[in-house]
Amino acid sequence: MAEVISAAMFRLLKEGMRRAAFPAVRGKLTRFAVIGAVSAGLYSLGTAVSIRSWGFDARWSVVVGYALALPVNFAAHRHHTFRSRGRLPADLLRYAAMQLANIVLCFAGMAVAVNVFGLHYVVGILAGIVVVPVATYLAMDRFVFRHQNFRDCPEAEVTAVERRGEFGSH
Repeated sequence: MAEVISAAMFRLLKEGMRRAAFPAVRGKLTRFAVIGAVSAGLYSLGTAVSIRSWGFDARWSVVVGYALALPVNFAAHRHHTFRSRGRLPADLLRYAAMQLANIVLCFAGMAVAVNVFGLHYVVGILAGIVVVPVATYLAMDRFVFRHQNFRDCPEAEVTAVERRGEFGSH
């Protein structure tokens, strides 16, 4: 099973790298990474504080970390990374569904790291920060913020070609 997942992740990364040749995609990936780093910091802070200061179980502290990071993450990705022109309620509903899946994934990852392998909770935090972003980027780009507007960015001329799937054969 792990080999199948690894092969799928490799194909997704390979496709992402191929698409990153387009300036619009590179810009979007850069914005995603910067906002993701801020979100990861907020997530880590919320998770660590809820464990160390409030005595929460490591698995449940993930929910606190997410709750701290989500509002900033949604607003920044909606307006800056993906420049959504979709309706706010629809974008928010899709975002909430995607994040619920991410919380379940992080909860399970923390449980495996701490309760199964006996590792420090920081390993669970790092696992969430490493595993979730790839799936999140793809879900946000293709599902959550599917109504994107790049007319106001310098890379707009290649975005129209990119969106039609005219990548050429390399």
